[in-house]
Amino acid sequence: MVITYYGVSCFKIQSGDTVLALNPPSKGVGIKAPRFQADIVFISRNHEEHSDADAGGLKGAFLIDGPGEYEIKGVTIRGIQTFNNTVYTLTLENVKLCHLGDFGEKELMAETSEALGDIDVLFAPIGGEGVTGVGNMVKIINQIEPKVIIPMNYNNKILSDFLKEIGQGKVAPVDRFTFRGKDILDKKGEVVVLL
Repeated sequence: MVITYYGVSCFKIQSGDTVLALNPPSKGVGIKAPRFQADIVFISRNHEEHSDADAGGLKGAFLIDGPGEYEIKGVTIRGIQTFNNTVYTLTLENVKLCHLGDFGEKELMAETSEALGDIDVLFAPIGGEGVTGVGNMVKIINQIEPKVIIPMNYNNKILSDFLKEIGQGKVAPVDRFTFRGKDILDKKGEVVVLL
């Protein structure tokens, strides 16, 4: 599996021939729009920074933009409604990923936590307008207990504050995160910073 970051909360996840696009930004917001083809596009919230299902090569992909349960191209998907956002869990290659989208609540409600279950890779918004702050997100991460945490929606100051708060110190950023399911079995709360 290969995970690539496109800024704010936009990611490309590739597993074999299957490509997923999460929260692609609209062209007019000053964020680089993805230029790749995808099979499935996820929108967590109707906001211009991450809701252009037609960006780049995404037009014609299967669109998921709200709560529900789906199985498409071998990917098991669950959309969970939160206050103003949809949180997605995706299971592929026996790895369960969770994209929190624009999660803005101060804590993880018991029903949301139960719906998430065990998470291997967590995409966590750590800053920016409309999302919960660093301290609250660290508490939520500790509640979820993922094997790997991928921060999103941040600037350098927020990232530095987050790494201190979570106890990771300095983490060298990478262009993409490539792994097999067995590679993360022994990890516990490791932070992967993508450029």
